Amino acid sequence: MPAPASEFLLGVNYPWVNYGQDFGRSPWGARGVSTPDTRKAVAEDFERIRTSGVALVRWFLLCDGRSGLAVNNGIPTGPDDLLFADVAAALELAQQFGLQLCFSLLDFLWMQNRGAAASSLPNQNVLKFPAGREALLERVLIPLFGEFRAHPAVYAWEVANEPEWAIREFTPSPEAGIHFADFSAFAREIADAVHEYSQALPAQDPGTPGYSLDAALDDCKAAGLAGAGVWRWRKPESGSGDEQYGAVDPEALLIWLTQNGISAV
Repeated sequence: MPAPASEFLLGVNYPWVNYGQDFGRSPWGARGVSTPDTRKAVAEDFERIRTSGVALVRWFLLCDGRSGLAVNNGIPTGPDDLLFADVAAALELAQQFGLQLCFSLLDFLWMQNRGAAASSLPNQNVLKFPAGREALLERVLIPLFGEFRAHPAVYAWEVANEPEWAIREFTPSPEAGIHFADFSAFAREIADAVHEYSQALPAQDPGTPGYSLDAALDDCKAAGLAGAGVWRWRKPESGSGDEQYGAVDPEALLIWLTQNGISAV
């Protein structure tokens, strides 16, 4: 079960063992958490993580859509044959080592226009049109939330990893493949589904470059999100809009989030 909103957990970003292949069957076959080699690697990592005093692990789930989906004519029809088995294996390992998981459902790469770089990958347009997004939610995500509704090792379902890099209003590049209004509406639908079909928290990283903390808070609340991941993985660059994060005391930031009703991890 998630921690109360007034409680903070020490977490680690554990993005993947094999990008886009930890959960579900990829074009290259099965390499998910339920396979012996990957399970062994995760168990070794989780043992080190737990020994270090960390309680929460953030892990990418569907990444860029190459695994985990059954798709017909570009529309998701359900989870593939291994998605639930791999998620169950990950949660079993988390319980074994006394950890909880925050699954980051989507990666920004899935929302980008990557052209030839992604030409060999399946399902790249699913998030770029309303019917694809709706089918993903109704036929994959909601069944996923329901399947693991009350699992004690599920802390949160994070909507997306660094979506700003795919949002046109934040990233003026041909690669940006989705408008903020479309992403925000989809995030709201996902958050509502988490509230209805899961006992975990819906969450999102509020640290968008050039995006004020107050604006991030407003959007988290508007989308019905109850959790925010707070982390810093690079030094702020001059003129990037990120300098505000380098100047913020971490403890003060956590207190600020809590006072505004957002649980921080």
